[in-house]
Amino acid sequence: MISTTLTATVSRLHLLSLLLGIHSVHETTTSQTGNGIQLTFEPKELRVITAGDKHPVLCNVTGLAHENDTMRKAYVLSVHSADSSVANVNKANIPLQYTTTLSQMSVSQNNTYATLYANFTVIGEFIGKTQIDIVVFENDSKEGIIHAEYKVGVVRKPEPTTTIFYILLVIILALANVYMGIKTEFDIVKEVLKKPIQPAIGVCSQFLGMPCMAFGLAKLLLRKNYLGFGLLAIGSCPGGGASNIFTYLLDGDISLSVTMTFISTIVALGMTPFWIWVFGRYFMESLEVTGAPSLHILQSLALIIPPVCIGMLLQKFRPTWAGNFVKVMRVVFIILFLGFFPIAIYVNLYIWRLLTGRTILCGVLLSTSGYVLGTILGFIFRQKWKRVRTIAIEVGLQNVGVAMVIVRFALESPDSDLAVSTVVSCAIMQTLPLLIVTIVYQIYKKCQRKSGMTKLDDDSREHLSKDGPVN
Repeated sequence: MISTTLTATVSRLHLLSLLLGIHSVHETTTSQTGNGIQLTFEPKELRVITAGDKHPVLCNVTGLAHENDTMRKAYVLSVHSADSSVANVNKANIPLQYTTTLSQMSVSQNNTYATLYANFTVIGEFIGKTQIDIVVFENDSKEGIIHAEYKVGVVRKPEPTTTIFYILLVIILALANVYMGIKTEFDIVKEVLKKPIQPAIGVCSQFLGMPCMAFGLAKLLLRKNYLGFGLLAIGSCPGGGASNIFTYLLDGDISLSVTMTFISTIVALGMTPFWIWVFGRYFMESLEVTGAPSLHILQSLALIIPPVCIGMLLQKFRPTWAGNFVKVMRVVFIILFLGFFPIAIYVNLYIWRLLTGRTILCGVLLSTSGYVLGTILGFIFRQKWKRVRTIAIEVGLQNVGVAMVIVRFALESPDSDLAVSTVVSCAIMQTLPLLIVTIVYQIYKKCQRKSGMTKLDDDSREHLSKDGPVN
């Protein structure tokens, strides 16, 4: 019991040091040994190579026995990639796998042992992480003398569109939050906070239920740590501006929605880093984190707080400016989105190759649990149906933009690009059901209005037929 507690404490302290940037996780294995035989590589490892690039690797093998200068044992170096879709090995245009006879190469004698070397080339194919499996065989032997793993990480080719995408994302987030601040009225916030049942339900659901659900799904369904971190990031984020839009379209309580979004945004400044610290240690071990990810997480959340405060101050002290800002932003948002979405689709096309049944299932289950949790708690606390659906929407819709920025700034490539795939999966799965419900609801409302008008026309004709024409 005591050893388990000490182990957990050490793990938490290790994660805390990583988050604060006290030391790096870049611990590299420079050599691997077995039976007195040693393998060394130059370069030591390929943490980051670009897709399409070729990198030569020199492998030195020491400690192999040989008979004498005239009668040397023959050895074979077998090299192949664990995932050829991420990185491949190639020599003399032979793809996938090849063997090199070491007896044909230089041998330097050291008593009864020799040092041999061989070269192979690693080719980056597609974004991801894999390893090159290396085995040394004695000629005509089926059993390997020594096994080694050579780590490889592949990133996307740097493109200007990627930088443009994240710049536009930050601008849209900032402007959207200024807009939300303008729409947040002090009097309504004060009124809601007098009996803060609904905000309390939202905060508890978003920052207790959702992070725990995200962590549970990640450990149960996702095998890769970077996917689990991405799911944890979006599960720990506050509600987004999209919840206000869907609340309006579904005839929810828009004032309550804006207030809940504002409150969850403030609370996220402390709760989002907290949950990443609590659960992040289960994913950080094999990830390449930035120097001080906690600082980057706070910087990402800072994209929300100041713009919201600016918007609220404008609405309070400069209502004319606020009104003009809202009018201009309607046009600006249209222009930004027209330019943003094509770039977003192009930049993130690679994600479609990364999506699997498990990541999609996690997106479905996480968003559904948010909607269900908000609905159940709303009914338990006897809220009106209008407010119940508002709470459900607020809990189920996470701020995707903030989650993407957190992942981007907290992890190094290729981990950050890989982790974004779960964020995108959740974004699709949390929006698609609401979009379908909204379309059905709007059609239903239109049919109801037509039915009401038809009934009114029938009643009018019946009234005229009884009373006769009016002179």
